[in-house]
Amino acid sequence: DPNTTDHTLKDLSKLHLHLFNSDTQEELAYIKLDKYFTIETCLIFGKLYRQDEFWKFENISEGYIGDLGSLFGMYYRGEKVDVLAKGEKDG
Repeated sequence: DPNTTDHTLKDLSKLHLHLFNSDTQEELAYIKLDKYFTIETCLIFGKLYRQDEFWKFENISEGYIGDLGSLFGMYYRGEKVDVLAKGEKDG
């Protein structure tokens, strides 16, 4: 299957995420994953969303087995959308 890979998140170490306000350079969120993933191939750090006039971030830090398409499918329930993985070219 061309969509599979031999890599999992166990191949990565010291995973962390910084969110910054691009105007002020203020750090808005920092997540350091202290979980170790062994068989998972994709990761959701969290979700960024707007509530009223404020932006909020919710830490999720969950690993999944799948590719970008399967991860996207967890959140998108409408018409089929072609999703390109990093490095793929359109057309």
